[in-house]
Amino acid sequence: MRPPKNRTFNLLHTICKIIYLSCATNFWFEDMKYPAKFMRIYKAISCVLEVAAAAFIISEWGSFFTQPNLTEKQSTDRFLFAVPHAVMYAVYISLVYYKKQVRELVKTLAVTLGGMCNDEMIEKMMVRATCRYLVALGFLCGSTLLSYGVVNGFQALTTNATFTTTITLWPDVEDLTPIAGATRIIFYVFWWIFVIRVVAIYFVILTSTVVIAHHFKKLCKYFEDLNGIFEGSGSQEEKEKRYEDAFKFGIQMHSLTLWCIRQLQLAGGVAFTGQVMLNVGVLVLLMIQMMMFTERTLMALMPIVSFSSAVLCGTAVFVWNAGDVTTEASRLPTAMFHSGWHNCTRLSSVRMRKVVTIAIAQAQKRVSIKGLGFIRLSYESYVKVGTSMQMDPLTITFSDATFTVMIPVWPDVEDRRIIAAAARIVHYIVWLIFMVRVLVLYMLIITSTIAIAHQFKHLCKYFEDLNDIFEGSGSQEEKERKYENAFKVGVKMHSITLWCTRQIQLTGGVAFSGQVIINVCTLGLLMLQTMSTERTLAAMMPIIFMAMAILIGTGLFLWNAGDVTIEATLLPAAMFHSGWYNCTRHSSVRVRKLVTISIAQAQKPVLIKGLGFIELSYESYVTIVKSSYSLFSVIY
Repeated sequence: MRPPKNRTFNLLHTICKIIYLSCATNFWFEDMKYPAKFMRIYKAISCVLEVAAAAFIISEWGSFFTQPNLTEKQSTDRFLFAVPHAVMYAVYISLVYYKKQVRELVKTLAVTLGGMCNDEMIEKMMVRATCRYLVALGFLCGSTLLSYGVVNGFQALTTNATFTTTITLWPDVEDLTPIAGATRIIFYVFWWIFVIRVVAIYFVILTSTVVIAHHFKKLCKYFEDLNGIFEGSGSQEEKEKRYEDAFKFGIQMHSLTLWCIRQLQLAGGVAFTGQVMLNVGVLVLLMIQMMMFTERTLMALMPIVSFSSAVLCGTAVFVWNAGDVTTEASRLPTAMFHSGWHNCTRLSSVRMRKVVTIAIAQAQKRVSIKGLGFIRLSYESYVKVGTSMQMDPLTITFSDATFTVMIPVWPDVEDRRIIAAAARIVHYIVWLIFMVRVLVLYMLIITSTIAIAHQFKHLCKYFEDLNDIFEGSGSQEEKERKYENAFKVGVKMHSITLWCTRQIQLTGGVAFSGQVIINVCTLGLLMLQTMSTERTLAAMMPIIFMAMAILIGTGLFLWNAGDVTIEATLLPAAMFHSGWYNCTRHSSVRVRKLVTISIAQAQKPVLIKGLGFIELSYESYVTIVKSSYSLFSVIY
């Protein structure tokens, strides 16, 4: 049967068509209605274009090894393009990888939610907002590429400069041969291909975010309009029954909308994170370039202005719409409160007060989309996201030092005898053995933490699937008994999972505490060491790698411990949307009590702590890194 069409359906179908024609990735839940011959030919062409886009990225990074004779501005340009392009391509690969989840999200938004609740005025606003954001993003990205092409083409025609838009593996920036010029034009075309494919695939995440924000608007209007039931014709009993059924239907829509947000966070997590990183890194590099290496002429500033506008617009489209989701979701509890429950009487009033109280309590939980796992995307975070970075030029030098990786009791650091060198190598091997043994134990703790976080995910899915019991065959009484038993099994699983969390805190408490102490002290000392170390590649490499190892090691502990907390906070919502409202009579009374107690228990924060008081999470990871800098400031 053909799914019902509405503006949301048509909008998402159009966006999926644009994406398919841009990069041959089908995010629509049905086959594209194109001729089979066209699809075969286009798929082959798309594979060639995919190779061209990948070759462009590889060539940019290859230039770090083949283009040593660059000016300061060209070196900055190389960083300015190579790193953001790699992040953008990672977003592209991530969305292709999560294609199945994106298809489920699109189908739910277009068909399920689109068919359950439809408001013509809000959908018109949604289409206009989507077109406005996507056109602005596409225009600014296109103008950036066009401005770089125009400026460099003008310079190549009027001066002796080469047509160098991006620094690639080959040709050399000073190579004036015709084949070098033709290659630069080919890479410029590859750049266009890459940007078109990546920006097109961004569209599905941006459109989904806009649709979800406007669906919360529709939900608010739906609950507010329920008050009109009591103003119509019919007996009071009929009105109360219609109101109860309609309110429960609204709860189901709310449940589906929250599921869509979780799917969006899963599929678009890399996109949201990548955009925050791009905004910070690229804007800082553009400011440095404009202040130090660029002439104050219109032709020189035009590419920088267009590039910064594209980055700001791209980040704004992501962050503002994610903020709209939070804003619109925060209005839902008020809409539920004004839905007309106070018009119910007698037993219906008792039932509805309980249902409305639980529904409002669930809707009051903040709905947010995050970048980097801890930055809540909103209008405020758009203003706040911005820090400065500076990269000092490194040079390669060679010296006659000894092989001293650590300072043991013997040999002396200046001892150059063969036996001393052999002893240093033995110490190095012993160090490796020690680290392997410690890392194996660390892996056990980290794996257990990941398993617990995913067990909470399994629990959420288990409770959400209980709703399907009432859609199967059998009498209402059998379904209610089956639901009660299944819910009690879920409560038991929750109890065991909490026991596992307490055990991991007991057995891994020293590891969590030790990692926090190691992170703060080691990073502070490494910063101090950096101040007194030569700015050479050989001298800086060990410091950089050790700092990365400490940051990643601490991150693995804190991020996964934070995942346990995050996944556990989703459990009350899963219990709430498990289908308890389908129970009737005595079963309804028993189940409501059971659900209320279970939700109250699940709402208690599940935390893993370090040093007995530091809650391990994404936020505490940032705080600990800042503490390292504070320690460095005190020492220095």
